[in-house]
Amino acid sequence: MRKFISKVFFIVLLLFPVCIHAQPWGWGYNPHYSFDTDDALFPFALTIDTVHYPHNLWQVGKPNKHVFDSAFSLPNAIVTDTVSVYSPSDTSVFIFGFRCYTRKPSYWYSIAFINFWYQMDIDTGSRGILELSGDLGTTWNIVRPGGASDYPDTTTFTHSTAGWVNYSIDMHFYDYDTVLLRFTFIPDTDTTSYDGWMIDNINASYFTMNVAHVGNPVSIPVFPNPASETITLMLPKERGQIQICDISGRVMLSESYSGIRKQLNVKKLPPGFYIVRANGQAAGTFRKE
Repeated sequence: MRKFISKVFFIVLLLFPVCIHAQPWGWGYNPHYSFDTDDALFPFALTIDTVHYPHNLWQVGKPNKHVFDSAFSLPNAIVTDTVSVYSPSDTSVFIFGFRCYTRKPSYWYSIAFINFWYQMDIDTGSRGILELSGDLGTTWNIVRPGGASDYPDTTTFTHSTAGWVNYSIDMHFYDYDTVLLRFTFIPDTDTTSYDGWMIDNINASYFTMNVAHVGNPVSIPVFPNPASETITLMLPKERGQIQICDISGRVMLSESYSGIRKQLNVKKLPPGFYIVRANGQAAGTFRKE
């Protein structure tokens, strides 16, 4: 642990030479997503991809099936249909984004761990895949769970479980401050009835290092969020270029701006999770309904 802390401290000083001094490190913002009524953040982090997968089975709600009869924390979970068994040969995908919403210019953040609880009820041949992206969806990698010997993890989500199982990702192997997780469920052609995949209580732990200055990272408030027709951006500079990108990094909308307030029409964008770039730098997110 001491070697790890020393390494992090050295990287901070190397990447941010303008730092005057460093304050004590510690564990900072630790979001918990339970998909319940008191969880106000999960709608901003979750994208169920019905554009590329129009028959997507993922739903947030109270599970009411033969095997999946309750969430890990009541009442809700995200599940491949809350009532019906899964259909054969019909891939379903959702993406979950982690970003430190309490980011401050005087802090450096890195995600240390991500963990969640899951159940699976599947036949031989059906499977789940968990992928991770640290570059806003440009590249995806099969997730490495608890240790280097488990990489790549190609067997964990290929069999039924006896109740709830905890899955933990050690993010020290990646060192990202923003992460997208892509959960893909792929049924085979068997028509036998099974409940599928259910996930609940997704948690992230952020490692923080307090520094005097870290290069003035940009953060743009976006409202309303989620949005259906227009969004308003509060901008850090008086002139520049704004881009709206989907989770794969594709530019969906690009406009110049002049002033500290900019309104964009997003009515024609497909529903989903989007990244706001200011002058080429990722600076905000929003969800289009």
